[in-house]
Amino acid sequence: MEILSTEDEADLGIGTWAQGGVLVSSRVVGYDIRRADDGVYLGYKPLAMPVRRLHTHGTWWTMTGEAIAASGVDPAAVPGLSTPPSTPPSACSRFWRPATGGI
Repeated sequence: MEILSTEDEADLGIGTWAQGGVLVSSRVVGYDIRRADDGVYLGYKPLAMPVRRLHTHGTWWTMTGEAIAASGVDPAAVPGLSTPPSTPPSACSRFWRPATGGI
């Protein structure tokens, strides 16, 4: 997910809430082969598919490093933390979910 533009933003004290234009990318890299009658795994088939891109509208929020530290949550357990888990959080962690509920 790439943020293309920020159209609205609000300071929450412990971080920032925002919404705007985003680019979501995904690619199918392969699939499992399973027996039809019982689902037993038989193998994997890699694929060379192109990246699919969707321009959409998203909502995200950031949380300050201080708020993460004060929460008692282990920094290594925070998705998207922009600092290595071995150091105290000092930057923002960015999370995203589509404003429309998903794609």
